[in-house]
Amino acid sequence: MKYISHRGNLNGPNPVRENAPDYIGEAIAAGFEVEMDLRMVGGHLYLGHDYPQYRVATSWIDHWQDKLLLHIKDTASLNYVMMNRSKWHYFCHEHDRFTFTSQECVWLHDLSLQASLTTIVPLISRELLASYKNREVYAICSDYVMG
Repeated sequence: MKYISHRGNLNGPNPVRENAPDYIGEAIAAGFEVEMDLRMVGGHLYLGHDYPQYRVATSWIDHWQDKLLLHIKDTASLNYVMMNRSKWHYFCHEHDRFTFTSQECVWLHDLSLQASLTTIVPLISRELLASYKNREVYAICSDYVMG
C-alpha cells in the first residue's frame, strides 16, 4: 500500500501552504505522491482548493506527473486534461460516493463501501489512518502520511 499526501500535507492540515508548488515539492522530496487540486482559469492552470491560488505551467505538472494525482475542480480543466495530457493521473467528483481515476483506481469517498486493491481511500484522519494500515487497498490519501 502507498501513502499519498493530501495537498502536500505530511503531518496535518496546513491551509496556508496546501497546494503550493514548493510545498508539494517538499512532500515529493520526502518520498510521497501528492493529491492536489487543479483548475483552469483564463486558459491557465492553477492549484487551489476553493479558488485559483498558484499558477502552474503544464511543464511543471509534466515533470512531476508520476508523483501527482490531480483532483480536477472544473470542466474547463477536465476537458483540457482529457484532450491534451493523457499521461496525467486525475479524477473529478463533487458529492459522489466514489469515482474512477484516469488510471483505473477507485477514489472511495464513502468509507462504508467495500475497499479493494484498486481503491484509494481519501482524507483519512489520524484516528482512521491507524485502522486502515493493515487493509488491502491501493493507497491512502491523508494529511498525516508521516504518521
